[in-house]
Amino acid sequence: MAEPVIREDKKVEINGSEEIWRLQWQTPPELECSRKNDDWYTGPCMGFSYGESGQLDLVRIKNGHETERLHLTQFFDEDAVISLPPSKTSEPKIAILRKWPVLKGDFDKTELEDEDIHRRRQLDVISIADYNNDSVSRGFFLPTISVAEHEYGVVIGVTRDNPNLHAFNSLANPKLPLYLQDTQWAAVRLKKPKAINWTCGDHGSEDETEEIFHYPKAGGIEVAERTYSCEDGFSYRGKLLSETSK
Repeated sequence: MAEPVIREDKKVEINGSEEIWRLQWQTPPELECSRKNDDWYTGPCMGFSYGESGQLDLVRIKNGHETERLHLTQFFDEDAVISLPPSKTSEPKIAILRKWPVLKGDFDKTELEDEDIHRRRQLDVISIADYNNDSVSRGFFLPTISVAEHEYGVVIGVTRDNPNLHAFNSLANPKLPLYLQDTQWAAVRLKKPKAINWTCGDHGSEDETEEIFHYPKAGGIEVAERTYSCEDGFSYRGKLLSETSK
């Protein structure tokens, strides 16, 4: 039977105690979006080039013993981010993580092989921050889907209200993982009031959308998405069309 493969270990301090959060493949992962793939830099591979795929867990370790495990592959769900036609076949979800960096000039270096890429320093995934505005929560951004050069994902970690590993949510939808772009989660981490989602004309977008963030003193996050019309050949934002909570 194939053994699990550790992708990354990170020391995390929770309530004054140190523990380890471990990203672990259940079995040896497959190469994903490698140089052997002609589409390694386009389409669904954008954001995951030079990656690995498989079934992925986050393992929590205290005093050398596993205390908790969260299956992360469940969050790699396209339907949670974009609307897709119903599939006739139900394919199992897989997790994909970029492992090696894409460097400037890679697109022009046709002679590059996977062996060359694998000599590069491995990328970190777990970058701990307080995304919940309460000085207690700890989490990291996990990219789960790439859509037209936009990288979406969830924040995984623990919060004051839920000390178990979970995907962060909004106050309006506490039972659903909150999917935002990486730039939007960065705005949340910095406690900014808003962040652009799609701009007018981006990949033919006929609307412009942005996320509005509110941070209650008790912690957590409220998110609203505002949609605006695009005017003058999609060159600038027009009137507000709608506002919905997420």
